[in-house]
Amino acid sequence: MEQVQLQESLFEVNDQQTQQTAYNLLHDEHVKALMEEYKLPISSLTQEPYTYKHWLELAKPCFTCKGLSSCKQAHPGLAPSLRYDGMLQEVFEPCQYQQEQNKRLAHLKQFLINDMPNTLNEVDFHTLTTQKNSAEYNEVARLVATCIKDQIGGYLYGRVGAGKTYLAACVVNYYAKKGLKVAFLHYPSFCERLQWAEHWESKDELQLLKYADVLVIDDLAAEAVNRVNRSTLLTLLDGRMSSK
Repeated sequence: MEQVQLQESLFEVNDQQTQQTAYNLLHDEHVKALMEEYKLPISSLTQEPYTYKHWLELAKPCFTCKGLSSCKQAHPGLAPSLRYDGMLQEVFEPCQYQQEQNKRLAHLKQFLINDMPNTLNEVDFHTLTTQKNSAEYNEVARLVATCIKDQIGGYLYGRVGAGKTYLAACVVNYYAKKGLKVAFLHYPSFCERLQWAEHWESKDELQLLKYADVLVIDDLAAEAVNRVNRSTLLTLLDGRMSSK
C-alpha cells in the first residue's frame, strides 16, 4: 500500500530530479522513522522533498550524539524536526537528553529566588551518600536530616570549603522536590543587589524571602558589615519568625 501511495505521489511530480530525491529520502531509515513517529503523509515528502533533505542535513549530528555536552546544534539541546498540519513545518524541540535534564531540574521552578551555583542544582542526600566523606561530615549530614524530620531550622558553620553550601543545597532541593516554595539566598550577593536596586525591587525580593516555605541563607557574615545589611537581615528573620 505504501509503495502504491509513493508511486501515485511521484507521478504527480514532473521534475525527474525531484522524483529521485523523494524516492531516496523515503528509503532513508531516519526519514522513515520520522514519518512514522509523527504520522507524516507520503505526499508531504513528494511535494517538499528538499524540506526533508534540509532536515536530514540538520539532524545528522543528533544521530550519533552522546549527550548535551557533545551537542553540535546551533542551539544545544534543541533538535530539528518536521510537523504536518496541512502544511509542512520545520521545528526545533528539546531532544531526548534535554527532556531528561528538564525533568531532573523541574524542581527549580519551585525556587522563588535562586542564588545557588548551577553545579548544585541536582545534588540531594542520595548524591551525598555516594561520596567519600569524613565521619565528622557524615554526622553533620545526619543532624541536618534530623532538622528536616523535626521541621526545625539549622545553622551550619565551619571552615571555607567544608561543604556547608552543598548540604544546604541538598536541603533546599529536597523541599523543592516536595513541591514547597523555596529560596536559596547568597547573602553577600543579596546585599549587593539591595545597594543598586530600586526600592520596590528590594521590597519585593524581601517579601518573597519572608514567606518562602524554606529559606537557605548562604555565606552569612561574608557580607560588608554595615547598618543597612544588618537591619535587612534582622527584618528578614523577624518577618519569618512572625509568619512562623
